[in-house]
Amino acid sequence: MTQLTRRATVYFEPALHRALRHQAAAHHCSVSEIINAALSEAIKPDINNAEADDVPLSDHSLFELLKKHGAL
Repeated sequence: MTQLTRRATVYFEPALHRALRHQAAAHHCSVSEIINAALSEAIKPDINNAEADDVPLSDHSLFELLKKHGAL
């Protein structure tokens, strides 16, 4: 990853975590890269709006967006 990143703790169900690890190995990338790509696609309109507004999302706002899109 070439951009500045932020660290977060996320808990996955064992089967999902296994699938993520296998997907990452198959594509020669990290689990973080798989998750970032999936989340970016899932909330693309909201990311574009946030970038346009140039207002960083708070942790609470991100939580609400993920909840709204059924990711939580």
